[in-house]
Amino acid sequence: MGQAKETTILHLLEVGFLEEIDLYFADMHHPQSEAERAFLAAAMQAARDGHICLDLHAIPAPQGPYQDRWTSLVRAGLNRRSPYLKIENDYVYLQKNYQYETDILWDLKRLIGKAPLNNLDDSSDKEEGCLNNTPKNPLSDEQQKAVDLVRQEKVSIIAGGPGTGKTYLTSKLVKSFGSKSRVILAAPTGKATARLKEQNPHAFCSTLHALLGMSAHWQPLQPRLFLQADLIVIDEASMLDAKMMRLLLKSLSSGQKIVFLGDENQLPPIEVGSLFCDLIDLLPTAHLKTIHRSDRKEILNLAQVISEGKVPKPHHGLTFDIIREFSLSYLEKSAILTPLREGPWGVKELNLKIDRLFHTTGERATPIMITRNDQETGLCNGEMGLLISFNEKAVWARFQIDGKTKEFPASALPSYELAYVLSVHKSQGSEFDHVLILAPPGTEQFGKELLYTAVTRARRSILLIGDENTLAATVKFSSCRRSGIKKRWMEVASSKKLSFETI
Repeated sequence: MGQAKETTILHLLEVGFLEEIDLYFADMHHPQSEAERAFLAAAMQAARDGHICLDLHAIPAPQGPYQDRWTSLVRAGLNRRSPYLKIENDYVYLQKNYQYETDILWDLKRLIGKAPLNNLDDSSDKEEGCLNNTPKNPLSDEQQKAVDLVRQEKVSIIAGGPGTGKTYLTSKLVKSFGSKSRVILAAPTGKATARLKEQNPHAFCSTLHALLGMSAHWQPLQPRLFLQADLIVIDEASMLDAKMMRLLLKSLSSGQKIVFLGDENQLPPIEVGSLFCDLIDLLPTAHLKTIHRSDRKEILNLAQVISEGKVPKPHHGLTFDIIREFSLSYLEKSAILTPLREGPWGVKELNLKIDRLFHTTGERATPIMITRNDQETGLCNGEMGLLISFNEKAVWARFQIDGKTKEFPASALPSYELAYVLSVHKSQGSEFDHVLILAPPGTEQFGKELLYTAVTRARRSILLIGDENTLAATVKFSSCRRSGIKKRWMEVASSKKLSFETI
């Protein structure tokens, strides 16, 4: 029996279901049995995969003959305790993730339980003339309900897919609060922030890192910061991981009014957690379902097909010839997206291959992406621009920031990478006229949310290349994240004391 269990763990390591770090975490506890080793490894695996906790009622398991063996083995080791783990409500947390979740719940309770900071003067609303659905300021019934919800609630959510009017609604919200009100608009990425600024040129717009005074290494640049405004709007909120959500909520004064906007069908954050999805309908939520963008009908229909778990048909098989042709035809306002970082269809190798196509002895412009926030230049992680070279020597770079062209010496740039090809994760918060989407083997591990996110980056056209079997496997899988938010929220709602431990 012991040999069979050992074989199970070794097999799961060989096929890539487990990784060395999972077993390292388990073995540092000196487990007394293979069941204890499996339990500890499963807790680390869940955190590595982005789950806030391991749900003992839905233990991730490989398909095939090892599925039942693995889940039985993990449950058999449940009695093992660790100073690095917290078990509550059949959920197993790394201590830091438990602290994140607990802090988020407590801060939401604090924010909701206090009176608003300011009672807005209705006269300012009448002056702006933006609250009611008038010919001058048309709002759909869904959008009007969303505006009303935001004004009534201290913490609220607006959830909707592409084309449902989230951007338009944000502008109406800003105007509805009146010109004398202080409204803060923020987003996780520089691109998403720039889009907010384009639509709301007179509003205060910022990346979340800059708003919270965070350095590139997540260190605060100043003592405890409290944000105060009549309204704070967080766009692209589906990208907020547990750590960022915790920092944001801790920075808000009690009674602060805040609304989170996002699309629950998009990829979860790169880091741990999926707080936007967790909080939908737990917090007051307005759902935008009506599509108002007829010019993107084909793209939005494809996104709908994917979100429903149906298999999209690829336009072509996966070949570099198509990638080459696309690269030579569309350089600016286009993107090639792949789910992979490494390998022949990964970001690194494809960028190098495409870059060689453009080698020249004269002047050329190379698309790049900034990979680190930088205070000196004001450039943010994810910001895209063009690197201008003469005879293959980089001289200066050009970026579009807040609707303005800004130029920097190449020597002044923070770290960057080639951006002919982007990972789908890195493309979040951005939009492009033309998008080429690659679906190589390995895409299926990211689930339908990845395909949906890639498709919804396009404004005008999409070219999807890959194998239909890979696409079928991809849309069958969902990258849904596990947490204890929904279950523990009931304790908050009923005002019961949340259990809490300091790490």
